[in-house]
Amino acid sequence: MELSQLTDVQIKTYREAFTRYDTDNDGVVSTKEVAQVFRSIGYNPTEAELQDLINTVDKDGTGSIDFPEFLMMMRIKVQDQNQEEEIQRGRLLSFDNSGTVSFLDPMSSTCEL
Repeated sequence: MELSQLTDVQIKTYREAFTRYDTDNDGVVSTKEVAQVFRSIGYNPTEAELQDLINTVDKDGTGSIDFPEFLMMMRIKVQDQNQEEEIQRGRLLSFDNSGTVSFLDPMSSTCEL
């Protein structure tokens, strides 16, 4: 899976949130604190989603997340959010709510007008 690149503004926002919860300034947050960081920037992942993200990025198995690992988590989360938004846009265009648009869908809409 190719991940979306984060913008400078996003990285700055994520750094500020990460730093806020890195209370001892050692460059890492505990896996429990990761949920707080996520919530502070407007994400509310389930415990299962959060654990999946942590398992994906905590390759060294320390149980703590450093900033590069956190950025990887955010890239994954942003990618997932973008994909969900694309699916929702597809449903808006799809007359059968399947998320796909057939050649006949636009024709159907003009006939209904």
